[in-house]
Amino acid sequence: MQIQKKWIISIISSVVIFSTSAYAAVQEPVSNGEGFTAGEHVSLGDEIQLRSIPGNTRTIQLLTLHNGIKLTYGEIMSLGDFYGTPDLPVSYGKTRAEKERLFLAAFDGFSATQQVTKEVHKILDVTHEEQAAIATAISHGERLEDVYKRLSEDHSKRYNCITGGGCGDRWWLSQGRYLKLARTDYDHFGEHAVSAYEVGHALAIEQAIAARSEGNIQMLETAYAMNAFASHFLSDRFSTGHMRTPRRELDENATPAFVGSLLSHYMHDEESESGLRVHNTRGDHWAAFGDKHYFDDNSARHREMLREALQVSADEVNEAYINGMRRISSEVTRIIPLADSEGSKIGDDIAPMFYWDEEESKLMRRDNLANTHDFHFRSDWWGWSTFLELSSLHGMPHGLQK
Repeated sequence: MQIQKKWIISIISSVVIFSTSAYAAVQEPVSNGEGFTAGEHVSLGDEIQLRSIPGNTRTIQLLTLHNGIKLTYGEIMSLGDFYGTPDLPVSYGKTRAEKERLFLAAFDGFSATQQVTKEVHKILDVTHEEQAAIATAISHGERLEDVYKRLSEDHSKRYNCITGGGCGDRWWLSQGRYLKLARTDYDHFGEHAVSAYEVGHALAIEQAIAARSEGNIQMLETAYAMNAFASHFLSDRFSTGHMRTPRRELDENATPAFVGSLLSHYMHDEESESGLRVHNTRGDHWAAFGDKHYFDDNSARHREMLREALQVSADEVNEAYINGMRRISSEVTRIIPLADSEGSKIGDDIAPMFYWDEEESKLMRRDNLANTHDFHFRSDWWGWSTFLELSSLHGMPHGLQK
């Protein structure tokens, strides 16, 4: 019996190893551990006002990139899931200079060359289809959860295909850049997301100062575009599925290591759905929710806080252009939500599925995975058996259902 069990586990392990990287990106419906869907990113980004020059109250509607593409602030925000260097997230940089280089490489991936213009528009065509479907559902009173489930696999497959991967029935076996970026999507979670945002925001400020020095409004548009791309990571940090999930720690400490991204998926979905009570350092308290919940009625306060942070960020770019001074305030940081319940602290929210214990330097797991309010944790667990238990509770990730 023991030999048979080991044989079965060995076979399943081989299947999982083959498809895990691909599925890590298919976290319903759009990407890399997404904080909000691509359509949600476009919608929230396009609400941000971009001022132009002093004395001119006109706002900039379209930003012209170096390769001539004209995109809205929200469209650029949405591209954070599609451009970057696979296996080299911005937060991997050991120095500030390295992080800046990685951020600029990701930004240049869609803004610097003519070769990518068709790809960018194809990606956005899919994203705008999502927006249209959600708008129709809202007007008809349809459940948004059902719409996202309906769109999920088709849009993920098309994103993978557009970025150089598989397009057929087993599309996830041939990874495009979309899926490759998902393997180490740490820039979309926790403090790594804040770090990636801060690096891009500082570069946008420097670009705005240079724009003023040269009296070049086009350079200001580039500064706004860089800030929009950086703001993708900032907005992801507002998604509840990204606040507490120890994304990188799961990859680096789960045994075997390849299941880390799958375990992240389960925790991400659980906390996006349940929402969390949050606060920030300036004293605000509210209920936050995750991806696919941006348009929910109970997300009104959360939308307000997120829009405020994004507007403050964009205004700092404009201020740098007007004054020619590099001043980054702490206001955005003070708005960022912090979960009321962290680690093993008992609170009104669900207990985290996993958390990193800083004092013990251990990755902790909720003892009873089926009980979201069990605040008992253990450090002696194995990633593979935990994955099997979660798959029996919530179903197999759809990359493994094929």
